[in-house]
Amino acid sequence: MRGASLSALMLVVGCGRLGYDLLLTEGASGVGGAPANTDGGSSAGGGGSSAADGSVNHGSGGTLASGSTGGADASVGTGGADASVGTGGQPTSGDARVDGSAGAGGFDGGSYTCTPGARELCDGRDNNCDLVVDEVPACPSKCVGRAWGNHGYMLCDIAGWWSEAQTICETAGLHLVRIDSQEENDFIFAFAYEFDRGDVWTGGSDLTAEGDWRWTDGTPFWSGVRGDEGAAIGSAYTHWLGTTEPNGSNGAQNGEGDCLAMTELLQGSWLDEGCNYFNRALCETP
Repeated sequence: MRGASLSALMLVVGCGRLGYDLLLTEGASGVGGAPANTDGGSSAGGGGSSAADGSVNHGSGGTLASGSTGGADASVGTGGADASVGTGGQPTSGDARVDGSAGAGGFDGGSYTCTPGARELCDGRDNNCDLVVDEVPACPSKCVGRAWGNHGYMLCDIAGWWSEAQTICETAGLHLVRIDSQEENDFIFAFAYEFDRGDVWTGGSDLTAEGDWRWTDGTPFWSGVRGDEGAAIGSAYTHWLGTTEPNGSNGAQNGEGDCLAMTELLQGSWLDEGCNYFNRALCETP
């Protein structure tokens, strides 16, 4: 912030389980109640404007500077204009704001709109505009949230069947992950194997009809029982391991290979596994 007459009040706000801090600097009041600095100063990730009610645009990491309070209430976020941290864009209304995900702490770009009072999901984002990410009880035990692009994800280190993984996701307001690009697959691979080893369940399966692979929302992405005989549907992204996956079977004990798992092999390749295998749950926001 600029100007010799400005005074600074520094306070540190802890932002959730993902381990980043925002440093808020409150600006001075303007003449006649008008903001002295509506820009709010510089911030890591580029800054930006805020909602009229003083709600704050933020991502993670860096310095966040508030604008002038401009009125009788001198508290941060009341009657003033706050700068944004990260890559958040312009707010869409006075009671909601667009919140960006930043590079620090595993975040990477993108934006979304938070809503005051909304349910906080375990997705690495501040869904309810309270400046805290994934606060209790958003994340179930042994689960952690992470944001990438316009998507939020939850990884749970709980081994279970494919159907049990889907239940975990749905209970948290999410669904088993759908993967649509190499970039998303790379992110998910890095996230999934940052904490532990072992395969993770995704939302793909051919449970309805053998060889008709679809995501949980019904979108088809592969047709064929064997990899060397099938093909992707249209421009759908796939990342099967080798040339024979899917191969239709992973042993009678765990059923036919009807459910899609990501493996640690070859940077997150896909396998069709018996749906009764015990894998971790990887969820995504709707």
